[in-house]
Amino acid sequence: MKCKSFLFLCFFVLAAQQSYAQSTDSTAAQDQTPKKKAKNPQNVAANKAALMSAILPGLGQFHNRKYWKPPIIYIGAGVITYFIIDNNKQFQLFKDGYNQRIADPNAILDPSINGYSSDQLHTLRDQYHQYRDMSVVFGIALYALNILDAYIDRHLMEFDVNDDLSMHVKPFLYTANNHQFASGLTLNFSLRK
Repeated sequence: MKCKSFLFLCFFVLAAQQSYAQSTDSTAAQDQTPKKKAKNPQNVAANKAALMSAILPGLGQFHNRKYWKPPIIYIGAGVITYFIIDNNKQFQLFKDGYNQRIADPNAILDPSINGYSSDQLHTLRDQYHQYRDMSVVFGIALYALNILDAYIDRHLMEFDVNDDLSMHVKPFLYTANNHQFASGLTLNFSLRK
């Protein structure tokens, strides 16, 4: 359920950007003189990087010239795949053992699980089922983060980091409800001119 919510949130963020662009196009269409709105090259490049990572994980990072990121993605995918396969094997082993034990309490099971009681087999079956499902969720999260990383990284490539940027933290007092004083901090970012 959490995975579906996360995927919905990622889809919603990407769709919101697209619908905002469409709504600005529709207001331009209402003008008497039709104007063609130029696409923002930064958005086009970010969308391209995200699409590349969706097609082949790590390709968007490679496109963004972050050559050190794809190996991390593939190592993570390999580890997650190993856990999915291993947990599924264990789940199937305990599931089959539990089903055999329920059908015939005196059945001879696989030597690795023969010493377990029916309750223990049931518990271990459920536990490995949960582990397998969580591994799949982690795999989906890695895939989504791969796409999100490529998209955001491409946007940040165009971000202007200037030496003239300054930050000031200042304490201040303000009047809250019922004329009581409260303290706080302000954080100001400004460009020096």
